[in-house]
Amino acid sequence: MSWWAFTFPLGAYTVSTFLLGDVFHAPTLHGIAIALWMLLLCFWAVVFLQTLRGVLNGELLRPPAPGVQRAGS
Repeated sequence: MSWWAFTFPLGAYTVSTFLLGDVFHAPTLHGIAIALWMLLLCFWAVVFLQTLRGVLNGELLRPPAPGVQRAGS
């Protein structure tokens, strides 16, 4: 589930690259932004599918066993 935390900054970098391309009239930045956008879509798809898998098999929504320390706690 924590992989979703990476999608927001990557999306922000992608949008800002598009905007920089507009401001500086730089077609190279637009090309980079399009590549970043395609990578971001792939990343979103992988994270979404892994989240869906975790929900469907119950792994994601299962409470932790008593006495088990969760990562990041």
